[in-house]
Amino acid sequence: MQMLPEEEEPMLLPNALEIVSLSVAQLVDSLRTAAGSAEGAHVAAACCLQLYRLVQRSGNEDVAAHAGVFAALVAAMSAHHSAVAVQCSACELIMATLIGAHDADADAATRARHALALDAGALAAVLCAMREHAAVDLMSPRGLMALGVLVGRHGGLRRQA
Repeated sequence: MQMLPEEEEPMLLPNALEIVSLSVAQLVDSLRTAAGSAEGAHVAAACCLQLYRLVQRSGNEDVAAHAGVFAALVAAMSAHHSAVAVQCSACELIMATLIGAHDADADAATRARHALALDAGALAAVLCAMREHAAVDLMSPRGLMALGVLVGRHGGLRRQA
């Protein structure tokens, strides 16, 4: 007799008070869940902002990258493309996670994070956000900062952008 697989319980979206106490990996999971929820835009933006705070501490940017932050970011940006808060906070997180990726002395971990971001589609997601929210003053500087760390002076990436 074949057993039917048990259905996984859907992950609930955390509230604002819970978000500030989540670990980096839990925040990435919550961001992924928020991307899959029509009501998840506020949670996605809050998770991005909290991750931004945490990746500024040494080592957390690699923890976030290994937890799948770039795929979760791109999914959230795509799912909530009309939410300016999601787009802006995601761009800030991309910038904080990849700063220095194009520097001559960038370490292997930073270069690996950059490759993960590009593979996840971060460049296209940032460009889409900038196009969709071109009239929003908050979006341009954040989008340009994210583009700066994604593209740098790399000719091929500049042409792609």
